[in-house]
Order: sequence, then C-alpha cells, then structure tokens
Amino acid sequence: MKAYSLDSNNAVVQYTLANKKTYGMFDWIGGESGYKKSISLNPNNAMTHTNYSNLLIILGRPEESFEQIKIALKLDPMNPLIITFYGVDLFVVRKYNEAIKAYQDAMTIEPGYPLASQGQIWAYYFTRRIKEAYDEFKVAWSYDPELLQAAEQGYSEDGWKGLLISYNKLCEKRDTWPPSDIATNYALLGFNDKAMCWLERAYADHDPNLPYLLFPQFDSLRNDPRFQDLCRRLKLPYRMNL
Repeated sequence: MKAYSLDSNNAVVQYTLANKKTYGMFDWIGGESGYKKSISLNPNNAMTHTNYSNLLIILGRPEESFEQIKIALKLDPMNPLIITFYGVDLFVVRKYNEAIKAYQDAMTIEPGYPLASQGQIWAYYFTRRIKEAYDEFKVAWSYDPELLQAAEQGYSEDGWKGLLISYNKLCEKRDTWPPSDIATNYALLGFNDKAMCWLERAYADHDPNLPYLLFPQFDSLRNDPRFQDLCRRLKLPYRMNL
C-alpha cells in the first residue's frame, strides 16, 4: 500500500495488489480491477494475463479465462508456469486429456516441474489411469518421504482409496497443512461431512487454495446445501457454466 500511495499507475504495483486481493483476501472485484488496470498499463506482462486467467476460471468464466491464458502463452510460450496454468484451465473445464498434454509440455521444458506434476496426478485420475496417477504421485511427493511412505502403504492396502485415507490421516496431524487439501480428498472419498468440516476450516483460515471449488474433485458436493452456502459466502459459483 505504500508503493500504491507513491505510484498507483505502476503496472507492477497494480499486479501485486491484485494478487493479494485475489489469493489473500478473496476480493474478486478488487482483484479483477487490479489485473485490468495492470494490463492497461503494461499489456506485455505475461504473468498478469496468467493470473487474471486464473481468477476468471475461479469465477466460472472459462471463455474469458482462455482468452487471457492464450495471450500469456503468446507472450512467453516457454514458461512452464504459464503452460501449467493453461493445463489447470483445461482441467477445470473437464478437458482432461488436453490438460495432460499441457502438463507434459511444461515438464518437457522443466523436468519434474512440481505444479505440473501435481496437476498431472489428478488429470490421470479423472481419466481413470490410476496406475499412472500413482506413479506421478510418487514423483510429485518424493521430497516428503514421510507422506510418501504413508501414501504407498495405503495404496498397497486399498488402492487409491487407501492412499487418500492414509494421506489425510498424516496431514491432519500437521498444523500447517492446507485444510482445503484434506477436504479435497474427503470429497473424493464421499465423506461429505468431513469434507465440509475441513472446507469450513479452510474458510476460517483464509486458505489461499479454497477458491478452487470448481475443481472436479468437489463434484460430489455440488448438491449439498452446505457447499452451496459456502460458495455463496465466497461469492463463487458452485457449478461450472460449460
């Protein structure tokens, strides 16, 4: 805010403030206004278009989102982060095979790129390529031996269900673990009460990953009045307008 008071017409200042409003404050109007202002001041910053695209997909506006991410890709086509965000947009609109291609493209540029690797897990999962999802999971979480060991044990006992249960059991003991991540797994397991409990905790904690409620992992909750109420409080849609 000091920088803003000194120069509110600085593209970087507007971009930084828009990020804070979007991911830290859940201020969608302020975030969008900031991204638009930043783009008007410097239309050639690929990351501004990328993050604006991400906000638009959060808000359930996929056509506008793809317009922005395609501009970003033209400006910086070899940036693995931008390509990964393109994969996220594709994933949210349920174009899983295209998302897989995007994640693979990102990892071709930077092998093992973490965000792409984690995205790939779920893209494989929703195309029912469970063995490939599991193999990618081991790559993505190789930096956390304790979590990886728990997940591997769960998978050996009861497949993907066992993996998610073991994963959550360990993560619930970690004070700093994002509650939205735990909620995601419970939603996939069909444990709706537990999923909603952890989503409410994410809401109370201002978990920066909470806005991604249009992700397919939450499809089982869309008819739950509690989930719909949470989306209303966040001023988010609870169904994607495809």
